[in-house]
Amino acid sequence: MTQTMDLFMGSRSHLSPEPRSRLADYLRRHFQREGFAAKRLSQAIRCTPKTAENILDGHWPNSRHMQRIVQVFGQDVLEATFGPDIDDTLARLKREEAELERMLLEKRARRRQVEGVDDRPAESLAAADPAALRAPPRR
Repeated sequence: MTQTMDLFMGSRSHLSPEPRSRLADYLRRHFQREGFAAKRLSQAIRCTPKTAENILDGHWPNSRHMQRIVQVFGQDVLEATFGPDIDDTLARLKREEAELERMLLEKRARRRQVEGVDDRPAESLAAADPAALRAPPRR
């Protein structure tokens, strides 16, 4: 269980900074100006001061405490905690999508050649406008 949680929550060294570190950083920044950060956090999320201290030290909160953190801090804490991971995932998906679009355009160009719709070589079609590669409407 611990190994699974470590993998999911990002304790592996190549994941840096990990979600639990980003969560702790966010909460420390929020409470640093108020002093007694652990005590204030424990009051805000209704936990013991020791639990709040552990969260501020980078331990992942249990589901009840995480739910309360989200209720208290809203979308900002989610963005601070998970935003970088989501941004990386979106960038990867956009790259994969662009590659798939390129492959689709090549397949369409080849199909059009086989159908005899287009006599241009496939190499020149790869650089063509994607809208021009759409098949004409069937009659």
